[in-house]
Amino acid sequence: MNRDEFSSKTKTIVSQRAAYHCSFPDCRLSTLAASTHDKESSTNIGVVAHISAASPGGPRYDASLSLEERSSVSNAIFLCATHAALIDKNCGVDFPTQKLLCIKSQHEEWVIGQQRRAVGSRLEVVDALVDNAGNKYPSVDVRLLNHGEEPVYLTRGVVETVDRLVLLSNRRGMRRELSYSYNVEIGSCVGDQVQFELSQVIPPKDADRFELNLRACPIRAIS
Repeated sequence: MNRDEFSSKTKTIVSQRAAYHCSFPDCRLSTLAASTHDKESSTNIGVVAHISAASPGGPRYDASLSLEERSSVSNAIFLCATHAALIDKNCGVDFPTQKLLCIKSQHEEWVIGQQRRAVGSRLEVVDALVDNAGNKYPSVDVRLLNHGEEPVYLTRGVVETVDRLVLLSNRRGMRRELSYSYNVEIGSCVGDQVQFELSQVIPPKDADRFELNLRACPIRAIS
């Protein structure tokens, strides 16, 4: 019987998105380690498993999926060998498709959180200077210092609307040319959070400075 298997590229992407940790809740076993027999290789005990089975009759098989969908990243979940076998017991009745998709999504969010904490531990906010010049929505001059040994790449930020403005500064000051200015539309209600794209690289043992020009989101009529 033909099986819609994952390509090597797909397996690599799924494994990397899971950071080579089992996606199963309360497991998160690191599946990648140095080989004990070969100093130039590694050992991976992880499995890129199908969410919807690769062939008819398998756990959670969905006939409505195309070959491309069935062998895509979206239909794969990274698990240790133990939990890869567990999800398919009893033809997968205990782990339906939506449950596995939720497990996968939560694990990838956990991986992102771990990465952000690792980056955050190397970054110091030197200043976040606010200049509203009489305007309701100010600009924020952000200055960051990288204490780490590797470059830090900032690709995404979050702005939250609050009821009062807090100035962050350690009073050390930092002379640095403004590298870029971003326009960010913010929410009008307290607690609103808006994500925005960044493209900043902070070299090791160096600093960076950029500006956020805050603007109110346009109000959209609901028909």
